[in-house]
Amino acid sequence: MPHRIASSMTAAHTLDVFGDGLDQSGVAYSLWDAEDKLVAYNDIYVRMFFSGFEHLVELGQSFARQNARWGEHKAKELQLDNLDDVVANRLEQHQRPSGSFERKIDDRWIRSKEIKTADGGLLSIHTDITHEKERENAAREGERRFRSLVENLHNIMFCRGVKGDSRHGYDEAGCQVFGRDSERLFGTANASGDSRLDEWYQSIVPEDRARYLNAEIARKQFGKPFDLEFRFVHPLTGELRWGREVAWVYVDQELGRTFLDSYLIDITDSKLREAELSRSRAELTLAIQQADAASRAKSAFLASMSHELRTPLNAIIGFGQVIAMEKVGPGVAPAYRDYGKVIVDSGEHLLNLISDILDLSKVEAGKMEINESDFRITDVVVEVRRLLGEQIGNRLQQLGVEMPREEIWLHADRRRILQILINLVGNASKYSPMGGLIVLKCRLRPDGGLELQVVDEGSGMTHAEIEVALTLFGQAAAGRNHNSGTGLGLPLARSMTELHGGMMLIESVKGRGTTIRVVLPPERVRAELGQEEGQLRLSLG
Repeated sequence: MPHRIASSMTAAHTLDVFGDGLDQSGVAYSLWDAEDKLVAYNDIYVRMFFSGFEHLVELGQSFARQNARWGEHKAKELQLDNLDDVVANRLEQHQRPSGSFERKIDDRWIRSKEIKTADGGLLSIHTDITHEKERENAAREGERRFRSLVENLHNIMFCRGVKGDSRHGYDEAGCQVFGRDSERLFGTANASGDSRLDEWYQSIVPEDRARYLNAEIARKQFGKPFDLEFRFVHPLTGELRWGREVAWVYVDQELGRTFLDSYLIDITDSKLREAELSRSRAELTLAIQQADAASRAKSAFLASMSHELRTPLNAIIGFGQVIAMEKVGPGVAPAYRDYGKVIVDSGEHLLNLISDILDLSKVEAGKMEINESDFRITDVVVEVRRLLGEQIGNRLQQLGVEMPREEIWLHADRRRILQILINLVGNASKYSPMGGLIVLKCRLRPDGGLELQVVDEGSGMTHAEIEVALTLFGQAAAGRNHNSGTGLGLPLARSMTELHGGMMLIESVKGRGTTIRVVLPPERVRAELGQEEGQLRLSLG
């Protein structure tokens, strides 16, 4: 049995029942007679105050003696400087009881109450309130943090109210406003933080007010949160401003209250920036549309003019050839034959330029088409040699060709692939020194694609010059020393490569030469076993 009762104590059964009730409630008790001697206690009392030295609790022992022995034991255990004061203070509390008191013993908080009995004795009741203290401390810390937060809010206002039965859905305290800038921002709260709700609702512009009030009703009646942007007229300045309110409901089960919380921020500046950005975006869109229209008009004009110029140019070239070949009036002065050759060369150069411009206009308009067929890359390389043989030979240059062991077939537009290689090899010849070497390499890539390389020993380019060379009508600095060329070769070669799903890469070192790689995807390549691998160098000239 957990209760200790002196043999002289009467009504033992009644005390036993009383002790059981305190045990069930987790309450410790000790009973002292008129001579202040211990006559009853429970195990909770021992665990609460004498854990580890239970032998100090003895029936018939006076409180003064027990209290002193407790102090002696604690002196060995805790090394407290004021332990004598603690022991003396506890004895005084026991001898002069005056309601409940709280104290901390070891790591626990105890609330005690001592009650005089009818026979002059004393009943001491003790409750462990450690968890209660922890909750109180947590609540106080939360309150301090909340106060620190809301009292230092800049450009934001926090609102809190308890749900109730008032006209606006709050309790009698209404809605409290926090934030040092709340008056400046929204102007609808007094100095103590009480919100003037009627004034606030009226400040919202009529076009937005119904939407705002409906959201408030849904929150207060059904607990629905909202996040709204709205316009309001500042009550103090009369300015039209933009606000944003984020509102929610918080149910505190422990307190049995429902809080209506929200925060408001002034978003006028962001709305002005948004409007300005929208205007800029609209202006940019219009400018792009106008530029696209101008580009299409330019491309249409160039295409039209190219066609218009080709007809007379063909006639000029034809009659120039007649003059150069002395088909009419043979025996003319040699100068006339030279004039005829100049007419033919100039006409063909201009015709090539017009063809490039027409191709460019098709690329820009997205109307260039590729006519696909299957062909051997070797045949295209041979045709490049034939078409550029005179140009390369006149400069005493050599064209080296490296082909793989396999026979490579392409599924592509043969004329465009030929044009790509002519542009690249022609540029390499033009920017390489007299007697230089140009190498055209054809290699299978590990992924099954095809890589065409054109390598020269020319003047090379810097990174900036490469960027210029890839722009329409752009020529690298080295190319400005040459009379021929329009700056269309590389841009056209890249565009035609990309039409085939490929890419064109340029590597160059100033003063040491340039390597241009044209990479075509695997789906356009078919390899068959053929000639032995090796290098074929063709001396042209």
